[in-house]
Amino acid sequence: MKDTVSTESGTETEITVEEPEVQNGSICHDHHTSQIEELETSETATLIDDNNVTPQETTVSKPVVPKPCCPGLGLFYAFCSCFFFSSAALCVKLISRDNPMNPLEITLVRHIITGLCILPAMIYLKVPILAKPGQRMILTLRGLAGATALCFSYYAIQHMPLADAAVVIFSSPIFTGIFGRLCLKERYGLFDILLTFVTFAGVVLIARPPFLFGGGDASYGSTEHLLATGSAFLTAMLSALAFIVMRKSSAGLGIHYLVQIMFLSIIGTIESVIVLAIMRGFTLPPCGIDRYYLIAVGLGGLVGQIFMTKSFLYEKAHAVAVVRTMDIVFAFVFQFLFLSNVPTWLSVGGAILVASGTVGLAIKKWYISSKANSKK
Repeated sequence: MKDTVSTESGTETEITVEEPEVQNGSICHDHHTSQIEELETSETATLIDDNNVTPQETTVSKPVVPKPCCPGLGLFYAFCSCFFFSSAALCVKLISRDNPMNPLEITLVRHIITGLCILPAMIYLKVPILAKPGQRMILTLRGLAGATALCFSYYAIQHMPLADAAVVIFSSPIFTGIFGRLCLKERYGLFDILLTFVTFAGVVLIARPPFLFGGGDASYGSTEHLLATGSAFLTAMLSALAFIVMRKSSAGLGIHYLVQIMFLSIIGTIESVIVLAIMRGFTLPPCGIDRYYLIAVGLGGLVGQIFMTKSFLYEKAHAVAVVRTMDIVFAFVFQFLFLSNVPTWLSVGGAILVASGTVGLAIKKWYISSKANSKK
């Protein structure tokens, strides 16, 4: 843009002013997290609308989103996150298989490892560890839902086949749509209802309640298996609720994703310690490989969370959602290779239905997004 400035001598000089280039910000979430990059303000900045690069009177400048060094990098990060999340779930299954460790104890160790690992990064980046006063309430609510969901997921993994637990937990996006309608008044049409029924049908094939499937298979339909299925179901619901809470309130709060992870660790640690103190206290597994599995749970979950955050930085949410179906594939492969448990055809059918519901939801979002962009 050119401007004209008059000098003291009366001559006019043309000055070229370059318009700043703006790249859209991004919102990221993981198995249980949502990233919203913190906005930096300056006195002389210009406000740029996210979708329409139009200067306005006041401004907030957003951090520049780096471009991937190669195509598909975000999808590769999503694939890696699936591998590490599934590996952490496998380690939960392997810990004291004959006498499963209390899932609250596993959750406590996971939160402590996560907090200790990200603390140096927060100090280096000068990110407030305990968040800002206006952010703490929403982070506490999200932390309670996320930490409770993690504990329920570990119980489900311990007491039902690994792949079955992964499939039921994977139904979380369907609950996100339902809660979005109830809490945020978002649109929930006939196609969403159809996908919900497809997903629930897949969950029923995995749970196999006796009143529908009889009692032919002792391992399915038992009280323990139904409780584990219910725990996985609650995990999916609480994960969706945590995401809705963050989506409702943190878009205007600018909460850094490291603050979200740290708050989840703090709330999860406090919750686990209180419940364990009421129950019977904390007991480490016997010396040996179980303790290495326990450390691997914490590290695997943390690395998976980092990869998931990076994937949403470079890729659209609906594309990442499709790649996340690899969670189910890894669970079936690990169950067969490391646990010597051959999946049943009903479990495979249930997995296909649940994955179809999630992928269908991602395709719908992609279609709506493409249609909206074509009108611009």
